[in-house]
Amino acid sequence: MKIKIENNGIYFEEYLEILNNNDKGEKGSFIYFLHEKNIFEIKAFWEYYDCLISITKKSKYTTLDREISKKIFRTYSYVLKSTIYHLIENDCLEIKEFPTEKIGKFIERLEVVIEGYFGGYLINEENFDDDLTKQ
Repeated sequence: MKIKIENNGIYFEEYLEILNNNDKGEKGSFIYFLHEKNIFEIKAFWEYYDCLISITKKSKYTTLDREISKKIFRTYSYVLKSTIYHLIENDCLEIKEFPTEKIGKFIERLEVVIEGYFGGYLINEENFDDDLTKQ
C-alpha cells in the first residue's frame, strides 16, 4: 500500500525515490545536473526541495530514520560544496545557469526545510519573502 502524503497525487515512496536519486546522483536529479552537467537546473532543484518538505511532513511526528537523515545530509552538503567551489575564482568548477544573484535565497530554502526535518517542524512557505519561482 502506498502512503499518500499530499493532494498532488505523489506518494511518499516517490519522494523517497527522488531523495535516493539525488543521493546517488542519478540521471535527472538535481545532484546529477550539478555533478555531471555542471548546471543549476531549477526544475530539479524544486523537485529536490519539494521532496524534502514532503519527507519532513511524514516524519515530523516519528523517530527519524538514520538512512534518510544521512541522505539528506549528504545531498545538502554536496549542494553547499558545489556552491562554494563555483564561487572560488581559481577553482575549475563552473556551474552554468548558476543563480548568482539569488543563490543565498535558494540555500536558505534548503537550510530551513532541513532544519525543520531535524527539528520536527514544517516551514510555512509564506514566511519566505523572496522572488523565487518554481519553474
